[in-house]
Amino acid sequence: MSKRKTGDAIYLEQWLDFHPYMRPAQSDYYYLKLCNEFYAILKDDFDVTEFELSSDETKCLACFLACYFEDVISGPGLWRVFTRRTKELYGTWLPFYKPANGPYFTGEYFPEEINYADINFLLWYFFSILRMDEDQISPEYIVDSYLPGKVFDIMEREYETAPENLHLKQFYSLDPEQASFADVNAKVRWIGLDSWLLYFTGIEMGQMIDEMMEEEDEESLPEKDREGFVYDYIDSYAMSHCTRLLAMRGNEWLARILGSGHPLYADIMAMGTKKSGNFLYTGEEEGFVLFRHLTTGKVLNVNSLSIDPPMNAIPGISVVHAGFTFWCGSWWFSGSLAIYHDEPDLAELLKDTKHEAFLFPVEPEWKSVDLDGQGRAFLKYNRGKAMAFVADRKEALGFVRGFYLFYIDSLGLRRRERRARMDPILSDIRDAALTPDEVFGPDEENPAMIFFNPEYGIEVVSDYNDLIPDPDNPWYDPDMPAENSLHLLNANGISGRWARYLVEEYDLSGLAFPGEKGSEILLENLDFMLRFWKERYYYPEIISTR
Repeated sequence: MSKRKTGDAIYLEQWLDFHPYMRPAQSDYYYLKLCNEFYAILKDDFDVTEFELSSDETKCLACFLACYFEDVISGPGLWRVFTRRTKELYGTWLPFYKPANGPYFTGEYFPEEINYADINFLLWYFFSILRMDEDQISPEYIVDSYLPGKVFDIMEREYETAPENLHLKQFYSLDPEQASFADVNAKVRWIGLDSWLLYFTGIEMGQMIDEMMEEEDEESLPEKDREGFVYDYIDSYAMSHCTRLLAMRGNEWLARILGSGHPLYADIMAMGTKKSGNFLYTGEEEGFVLFRHLTTGKVLNVNSLSIDPPMNAIPGISVVHAGFTFWCGSWWFSGSLAIYHDEPDLAELLKDTKHEAFLFPVEPEWKSVDLDGQGRAFLKYNRGKAMAFVADRKEALGFVRGFYLFYIDSLGLRRRERRARMDPILSDIRDAALTPDEVFGPDEENPAMIFFNPEYGIEVVSDYNDLIPDPDNPWYDPDMPAENSLHLLNANGISGRWARYLVEEYDLSGLAFPGEKGSEILLENLDFMLRFWKERYYYPEIISTR
């Protein structure tokens, strides 16, 4: 849980682990003292009986709470971004602990100040991440504790005299005239992986790297390649991963900290995910270094401010493994680059790398045109239901083909117009039958579900038919354990919109936090929890390669 372990106190070095700088600001000494006061309470008066924290975990929690206080005092910061975005999405400043309704009444909420309800939520969040693999943590556990009140009393005592952290305020600013891609990348990485509110993401990522390194030990990854691999993986994770809080990427957190009035707000919000893969180096143009993705043929003009031509590379022959991010109208290199000089036939060998077939997914134009009309047609085609059940991959492709034919027929087009609309759809479906399948995997015989998402279009997932009590679903198994319903909502192939539909449409047992009000709390906060559980899988994934 912690990046370092110390004696029976929290020292400056550990406190600075939660900050984007190494030399302490004057305010850090104040907050370190406060942090140790929290640590004493957590160590001596911890009364959340459902949990037992180690000394290391207790110190992290003390730092976490002190960082919240510092963030509010120094703002604008991460906490204001979280509460404002929560208000936009759900009409309340916090999940669970609503000031005027819901299971718990916590008093009036002051969005620019410290709040008792904030402490309740932060404790729930910390414990939920800490015990993610063990059980669902109910917000009720926190309400029954004296701990939030003791922590809040200290914060309230210090509120009027606590100093702003000017180093932190400076980090959260960005000069639009001087800012480079590297500046933005560095801030996004720290916010998404190391900041006090989101550092759990970095811990999870570190565990994934450790597991991968153990596997690579068995496959004998050369030591000289490991450092570059780890560095690139960290960069890719930071630029592409969604956080458990509100399923936002690091660039969105940064943009919202800067505010919509900042000149770079829109560009940072629109920053693409990082694309790492095998590319053929093809030469240079003024201001750009040129690469072509081997598997898809996608050509990238990479801004030369971020990369020099690879050393000793031969245009049209040399292959590199690298990552690029689209920002401000061009591609930018980030992470590490490996170049292969001594294998002249490598480009041909890597061209059909299956796992890179979806690196540059393209949303077919026909799929996003007239979604309202497609939705109405889907309901007619599927006898009034937004979801269909099929036996296997072949039947799924047949259903999708039949639906789009039905939709085109419903438009009443002339023959030539009909053909022009239908050809790209049929071509994509034919391609889908021949390309790697990310829905069914190697087993194409599994039954599947097809859903029409009014915000996206058709989604397909396999392996979960046995959990859906629908008269049109012959694969439903009433003897499946109730807790499997939560696994269903966590499924990677089911978007947040689809999961909400399943909860609204079907009586799924087992959807509850532990505790007397567990079902009420979960259902009232379902979308927040779906984002928390699913992270990037909250959003539908585009898997067309056309």
